[in-house]
Amino acid sequence: MPEMEGVVVIAGVGAILWGAILLLRGGILAGCLAVLFTGCCLGYPLFHLQVDPIPVTVDRILWVVLLGQCVVWRKFGWAASKPFGACDAVLASLMVVLGLSALGLGSEPGNTRAISKLVFFFIMPAGIYWAARQARLSPRAVVGLLASLTVFGAYLALTAIGERCDARWIVFPPYILSPEYPEFLGRARGPLLSPIGNGILFGACAAAALLLWTRLGRWGKAALTPVILLMLGGAYLTLTRSVWMGVGLGLMLVAALCTPAAWRKTLVAGSLLAAILVAATQWENLLSFKRDKALSAEEMAESARLRPILATVAWKMFLDRPLWGCGLGRYG
Repeated sequence: MPEMEGVVVIAGVGAILWGAILLLRGGILAGCLAVLFTGCCLGYPLFHLQVDPIPVTVDRILWVVLLGQCVVWRKFGWAASKPFGACDAVLASLMVVLGLSALGLGSEPGNTRAISKLVFFFIMPAGIYWAARQARLSPRAVVGLLASLTVFGAYLALTAIGERCDARWIVFPPYILSPEYPEFLGRARGPLLSPIGNGILFGACAAAALLLWTRLGRWGKAALTPVILLMLGGAYLTLTRSVWMGVGLGLMLVAALCTPAAWRKTLVAGSLLAAILVAATQWENLLSFKRDKALSAEEMAESARLRPILATVAWKMFLDRPLWGCGLGRYG
């Protein structure tokens, strides 16, 4: 076995062991974080065991353990027993519809790609959501959650800077800079290899950091402020407009909730006005700036002009099959 693969195996075994300890000592919430962090940092591109029909990865093992833990915790009354609500019904209905779509209802028969997308992109996140609902959220647990997401956001930001500057020594996992995965290369795509997915993580982590900031004293706030700015810089380096808007909107909402009621309207109105001014004065630059290393500014502008055409195609597809569409995992 090559040296790198040996290191990865050792890291994977260690992650599983530490994940088990977190499950026992830290409870369900720690288990959810363990699945999230291992899924991002020790995911399929870095290490997997090729087992048919579904390859085995560290996060998938911990996910199964997490669900088993939830069952045991509920049986012994250690979990927070919450009734099945309207949001859960909507999520369950969505899972049923997506499952039928992946199996090929109303289109061609199901295939491995569709089932894989169903399991890894929808069922696994739904399972983590279900597990997180069972966690008992004490004030200490909330602070631990916010601190963990803040540290994770700082890691993502440093990785984004390393990507942009081609500083391989601070980029982990190393496949982030590998030309083997050329799509979005150079755009702070992070361990998920997607600037949009990385942007979602930046938004969640920056919001957590801002909530943690409100709980700290003067020196704590002074220390955390550069970390939040670092995350915003990482989000900018995704060079993705939807990420900028999403992170900005999320932080604005968190800031509004943490601001005295008398100042909320002023804060929201000022933020919206600033966004409108930026869009009005920088519209051409926002459409044509260079993003991917292999994509010129002119090609970027052409990509933006294709959006209405793609929207028209999507609308016509909806008209053809309004209920089931073309099937999960089959478009493109």
